[in-house]
Amino acid sequence: MIAFDQNIGNKNFLGNAVRFGDYTQRVVQFPIVIPPRRLKPGNETIIISDAVTKARPVHVANLPNGDILFFSGSIYGQENEQHEFDRSDSVAIFRPATNEILPVEGPPFDIFCAGHSTLGNGNVVIMGGTLRREEEHRDAHHWPGLQDVTVFDWRKSTFKTLSYAMREGRWYPSSVVLGNGEVFICDGHPTLASIPHTNFDLEILSADGEQVVTSIENGNVSMGSADFTEYGPDEDLHSLRAEFQGLYPRMMLLPNGEIFSASSLRSLPTIPENGKVEEVNRENMKIVAPEFNEETDKYQNSPNVNGRRVFRDNSFAFRPNQPWISRQIFEATKEAPEAHGPIWGFDDPAVLLPLDVNSTSDEVRAQPRVMTFLNGRDCTIEPDSPNATWVHAHRKRDISIDFKGRKRNDRYRQYGNLVLLPDGSVMAVGGVDTPYLDGKPDVLEDRKVEEVEYFIPGATPSQDYWRTDKESRVLVPRHYHSTAILLLDGRVMVGGGNVSDEYFKVHKEKSFREIEIITPDYYNNGSQPEFVVEGDTLSYGEVVPIRLLNDLSVVDLSTYTILIRCASFTHAFGYDQRAVRLYPHGSMTTSRYEIRIPRNGNIVPPGYYMWFIVSKKGVPSCGQMVKIG
Repeated sequence: MIAFDQNIGNKNFLGNAVRFGDYTQRVVQFPIVIPPRRLKPGNETIIISDAVTKARPVHVANLPNGDILFFSGSIYGQENEQHEFDRSDSVAIFRPATNEILPVEGPPFDIFCAGHSTLGNGNVVIMGGTLRREEEHRDAHHWPGLQDVTVFDWRKSTFKTLSYAMREGRWYPSSVVLGNGEVFICDGHPTLASIPHTNFDLEILSADGEQVVTSIENGNVSMGSADFTEYGPDEDLHSLRAEFQGLYPRMMLLPNGEIFSASSLRSLPTIPENGKVEEVNRENMKIVAPEFNEETDKYQNSPNVNGRRVFRDNSFAFRPNQPWISRQIFEATKEAPEAHGPIWGFDDPAVLLPLDVNSTSDEVRAQPRVMTFLNGRDCTIEPDSPNATWVHAHRKRDISIDFKGRKRNDRYRQYGNLVLLPDGSVMAVGGVDTPYLDGKPDVLEDRKVEEVEYFIPGATPSQDYWRTDKESRVLVPRHYHSTAILLLDGRVMVGGGNVSDEYFKVHKEKSFREIEIITPDYYNNGSQPEFVVEGDTLSYGEVVPIRLLNDLSVVDLSTYTILIRCASFTHAFGYDQRAVRLYPHGSMTTSRYEIRIPRNGNIVPPGYYMWFIVSKKGVPSCGQMVKIG
């Protein structure tokens, strides 16, 4: 028996309404099918018992059987006399169908702060990680990254360490699955302790993750966020450059095959000279952000240069097979709009909003849009539009009470997550209500954002709106290293998060052990549709019959079905998170209709997808897992 520890130790966060049970560990045959069931909005909480695993959901990934892989590496491990940190017992699986947590033997190296993608075959490729803890190096701190690559086999629940290694190490790298199933990797902190503390190599892995098919040494494009830094008038460009590290850039594949980064770029130019890429002078790329004044709750200009923050504020797109032929989507002005432009660190989430695809062609009905959430409101951009720019919206949100007791409708969500949902909305969940540049770790638990909000994209940007969940709230503080991910039954798992120093002194825990399962309140709106897809391995261009199983008929359904790709999350971003809405094609009866799978892998990259249908009242079905490509 696995007995979840009921001695929580933080009743202020959970109250008395949470009940826990004992769950039996058992071997499950793959794949498993989650039967349809009626869902009641609200929260369910499961405790990770240290007797079962010491893993925490710093990194999470969907598996094709509906399980969630999660791991934390050495981040919460004990330090020994050799100053090495324990990374054993740091990988586990959460099984939503039974609320079981199952320990998994990890790889022979530390995958804390690695990059990862869910491959077309459902396995999870994990690239890099932590070689050693933080070291001092000249003008910047240095975290040596690993060169290793491992693949988690979801059928066997085992890791396979691959025979090859990346040319340089990567710590906080990013990856994206391409339209042919290959995996593009960039950025991250290298093994070598060298300025500028960024791995500039561009690498593409094979579709199974087991070999490098393309490697460009010292490529010019580093997609990462330009980490903020204080600077003074006497600091030279060399020392400033040390702080601009490419860490966990927010990358996504566009339908035209380009990769778009919502993060600021690490380097320019885009055209190689004499076959070699040269760095350009960065002095003309500095942007000075006003300081945040907590008394006025506003940003203001500093009286002098010292103490300000600088950051690069651009967005970029490029083709992975020709990374030097790039196009700049957005360049911020010298005075950053609204304190800053798109994303200037790895504490801001971003997501590619759902794509609408025609039933008879691969044409995307509207311009692809990318959304980020920062400074208490949403910002969107259409990367393929002429003169694209980030739009800082001021859309009305429900009034809530912040950590100072003030009423406001622009709650901050530093380190929050954005999760695509089956009804086409985006859940904003977790995070702490603290302005950027204002870190006071002793009060982070007090600053937790409890509200679960939904961003509903409109037919046009002017029709976008927000709403707040009527039933669910996040009960546990979700700060740095927290994650959220969609489950196959339409619920959302939320977990992880560092604790403050003050909390650790009392509770002797470095991370919250509670996993919260949030059931969105749209399940209050009527009956869930039930359906079956005739076939679970689908080809590009295939016309797929869908058969309804319960009393609802075709006339009771929304005009679309939605595919949501299996993804992985860490550090407030969902890698390869993707939703594609497909519309009926061909013949239709009251209980049966057909959907055509797009032929374009850039719209639907190869892999496993959770397929949902939605009623006209906005109630999604439970998902059915299908493999495409």
